[in-house]
Amino acid sequence: MASIDTNVLLRWVMDDVPEHTARVAALFASGERLRVDDATLMEAVYVLERVKKISRERIVDTIKILAAEACLDFDRAHWVDVAAHFEDHPKLSIYDVHLGVRARERGEVLFTFDKKLANQLPFVEEL
Repeated sequence: MASIDTNVLLRWVMDDVPEHTARVAALFASGERLRVDDATLMEAVYVLERVKKISRERIVDTIKILAAEACLDFDRAHWVDVAAHFEDHPKLSIYDVHLGVRARERGEVLFTFDKKLANQLPFVEEL
């Protein structure tokens, strides 16, 4: 299985460089399974939100679109859950939400010194 990086994912999502978008679309259509690392998704969300100023609502929609792409291999259930918490808690970063949700999935508590994070996600505790 091959992997894709953030730039490949963003070119397809943003459709801002037609030649690149076409190449990514052809890769997706090839039937090859493509791994998308958690770091790739987090970086893509960061770029969409902070650099491109895309709303969280649209970012959540984008994550759902990615989850529907059969060729992409990533933890869909996790990222759909992360997206929901990310949209509901606009003061939290995608990184914090990802860590909190991942800890909850493992049956763990995420300890933090970040009061904001601990006050917004019930499965995170302030240390």
